[in-house]
Amino acid sequence: MKNTNASTRGNPRDRLLKSKIRARRRFPAAVLFALLPAFGTPAAAGEHYRESPVEQGASVTGMVLASRAAQKVERFIVPKQTDICGGNYRDSPIVTIHAGVLRHVVVYLEDVPEGKPFRAAAKKVTINQAGCWFVPFLSVLMDGGELEAVNSDPLLHNIHIYELLGQGRSTVANVSQPRKGDIMTMSVHLDEGKALKVECDAHDFMHAFVFVADNPYYALVRPDGSFEIENVPPGRYAIHAWHPYLGEKSAAIVVEANGVVAVDFSF
Repeated sequence: MKNTNASTRGNPRDRLLKSKIRARRRFPAAVLFALLPAFGTPAAAGEHYRESPVEQGASVTGMVLASRAAQKVERFIVPKQTDICGGNYRDSPIVTIHAGVLRHVVVYLEDVPEGKPFRAAAKKVTINQAGCWFVPFLSVLMDGGELEAVNSDPLLHNIHIYELLGQGRSTVANVSQPRKGDIMTMSVHLDEGKALKVECDAHDFMHAFVFVADNPYYALVRPDGSFEIENVPPGRYAIHAWHPYLGEKSAAIVVEANGVVAVDFSF
């Protein structure tokens, strides 16, 4: 992850990192960030995208289907703190399918230089740690937006955030949250990847994902498998459907003024 803004209060070692990653913590525990070298200069939010009025905007709609993909969970042993984390094992979702449609998918348009504003919900995303789950499992954050992690459990969590880079990943932040009510915030700007994976080093069965959008033309697929991207400027676009574990499907579309384009994806 590159160009990530940061600020910390407390530990002088944390202050040495302020040019590489910014975090605001509202708890007394020590914060340790594990970072990659060669971070760039922090960039302003939306440096490559401009808000402007959209004339004769169109809609892109469709479905995301599960034709070949199969339901999949990964079972983890829960060796401790079962009063909070529940049971003796945890089935963590990998691929979730309901009535033939695939859950946990982001559909987005690539390389849209200008248009409608980002919705407010994309400017700050909160991941809650409750019952030893990350909630939500999948969210979308504006590139340059703020990611917040809240510990709502009366036990220690250690939030470990990775930038996903193809088949690999790179550590972005590694923050201990030992007490209920601990909050960590950081601004996020990606130059290479387009998503983050969030894990807990204290509980290996906790996983979540954050898709980082460089323009507001995206949609989280609804529970019924449908999606809609509104107020799209006329033009030609590449459209992608991204799943955290199954990867990406792509198509090319032509959007006409005031039109409706239908495109389905199948995994």
